[in-house]
Parts: sequence; structure tokens; C-alpha cells
Amino acid sequence: TTRRHRLCEFIEAVGETMVKKCGTCEKNGRVCKVHVRSGKCSECLRRGQRCDVKVSQSEFQRLAEQKQKLRKKIQDSRDEQEAAMRIHEKALEDLKIARVREERLRQQMDLLDRRAEEAISVEERGIEEQEATEAAELFPVDPLLENLGINLSPSTWSAIDGLPDDFWDIPDAIAAGG
Repeated sequence: TTRRHRLCEFIEAVGETMVKKCGTCEKNGRVCKVHVRSGKCSECLRRGQRCDVKVSQSEFQRLAEQKQKLRKKIQDSRDEQEAAMRIHEKALEDLKIARVREERLRQQMDLLDRRAEEAISVEERGIEEQEATEAAELFPVDPLLENLGINLSPSTWSAIDGLPDDFWDIPDAIAAGG
């Protein structure tokens, strides 16, 4: 039947090849594959024959050893996963530390920029004060003009140099109020 053939195909796919074959497989030169629970090889099951396969102590020992090897490989795989996870967690922690360090360095850079701006501002004020003092020493202000609040730069004085004396006189028409 179809069910019987599917079961035979399954046993052939996952069954164990027997070292000591059953009598039928031995007589016909076939491969004797058995699933330990079935108690029959796939060829005898397919043909509906009686199977005299005997699972020997060495077969059971071989199966137990294979199972133990697989358990060991599974444990090794879990150990590798745990090690990889620890490495991953360490990398994430290192990344976090590096980002915090970068942020702290950026804050220090911003503070340094603000200090440099303040130093430049202070230096500019100092230069302006020094230039004003030097200009006052080179071009003293007339005491009469000083009280009037007129503070002209040397370039302004040189621009009006050579004007006639009556340039600053108020015309009579304006003085008369008209």
C-alpha cells in the first residue's frame, strides 16, 4: 500500500544501516536499513515479509555514541552562542563609551571655542583702547573742543585741513533767524 511505501521511504531516509543484515537482505544482497522502533528493515517492510533483524549490543552502543556526539555539538554550539553574545554586549558597551567620550570632547571643543571668542573680543577692545590712547598722544584735543564733545579722528582733521577760516562762520541770514 501507499502508507507502507511511505514508511519504507522514511526508514530508508532516517534509518540506520545495519552492520549485521537480516537474513532476507543478506540472501538478496540488499542494504539493510532499520529504524530501531520498527523492528523491521525497510526492504522486508516493503515486501510484507517477516524480518529477523537483530539489533546487536554494538548497534545500540553506536547509536548511543552518535547521540552523545550530537549532544556535545549542541552544547558547543550553545557555548559559542553565549561567547558571541558576550562579545556583542562588550562591543555595544565599548560603542556606548566611545559615544560618551566623543560627546564630552565635543563639549570641551565648544567651551574652547567660546573661550577663544572671548579672548578675541578682549584683545580687540585692548587694541582699540591702545589705538585711542596713541591717537590722543599724537593728536591732542583742543581743550575748548573737548568740552563741546567733538571728538574727531585724525583722518577727519586732515580732510578739513586747508579750508578757509570763514568756513565755520554762520552766515548772517541764518544767524538772523531767517
